[in-house]
Amino acid sequence: MTVARFFAMLLLLLLAGCSSEGDQSQIVTEQSGKPALWKVTAKEGTGGTAWLFGTVHLLPEGTDWQGPLMDEAIRSSDGLVMEVTGLDDQRAVEGLFSAMGVNHDMPRLADRVGASERPGLDKAINAASVPVLTLDNMETWAAALTLSASISDGLGLSREAGVEQVLQHRYTADQKPVQGLETIQQQFSYFDTLPEKEQRAMLSVIVEGVGESRTKFQKMLDAWMAGDVDNLLTDANDGLLTSPLIRETLLDGRNRRWSDAIGKMIDRSERPFVAVGAGHMVGKGGMPELLSAKGYVVVRIQ
Repeated sequence: MTVARFFAMLLLLLLAGCSSEGDQSQIVTEQSGKPALWKVTAKEGTGGTAWLFGTVHLLPEGTDWQGPLMDEAIRSSDGLVMEVTGLDDQRAVEGLFSAMGVNHDMPRLADRVGASERPGLDKAINAASVPVLTLDNMETWAAALTLSASISDGLGLSREAGVEQVLQHRYTADQKPVQGLETIQQQFSYFDTLPEKEQRAMLSVIVEGVGESRTKFQKMLDAWMAGDVDNLLTDANDGLLTSPLIRETLLDGRNRRWSDAIGKMIDRSERPFVAVGAGHMVGKGGMPELLSAKGYVVVRIQ
């Protein structure tokens, strides 16, 4: 399990979190889809244009989510904006993860969950195929992400088939710039700076969800493919996002900062195609709603 996949699991962690133990049937998509796509312009008709697209970081091979409207938006844009770049530099990412996530002074991982959660923790550890000693020497957030990343094993999901990878290849081939809204260190720091209580809550969500990953991811993927934003995160309120601090750190605060950044790009007459996790596009705190509240004209075009 490569460290780069931890970021690919962020949306999955919010939605389903958990190991794939006892849930090995593969995820499928039965037909072509039309995920939601928004176009954002300045109210006065001046300035640039942004396209907002909520992504799924890991997908089954052959998932058909592109189409004429997507192609036109990509052609009309002058660059790609993603959550983060640089994940292909495995050495740098793994070094950073080790520097921030390894702590030899932590108690055993089993002592960081309640007695009733230990059987689930054992199942998650077995599914992840990570030595217990390795997990014991991790910060709780790092151990939680390590276990969460195992969700993709046996489910037929691929980072190469994921939206960001496909888009990055397209923009690189067209010699258009690709930039990130955050750095890898920033993304790790969101977890690393959480109090231990919230880190253990993350671990508990993963442990409690053992065996449910396929069903929840399939539900999320079907909603995403259908452009059904109302049902995209129906499970989120039962998971990590029930914690106000975790929600603010991982979702709401980032949405506000990203919306500010995209608004400034539009004001500078830039034309970015913005592709970030689908969870960042949903609801009143989602980027389309935030940009609309700032006075930009936001139209859903797919």
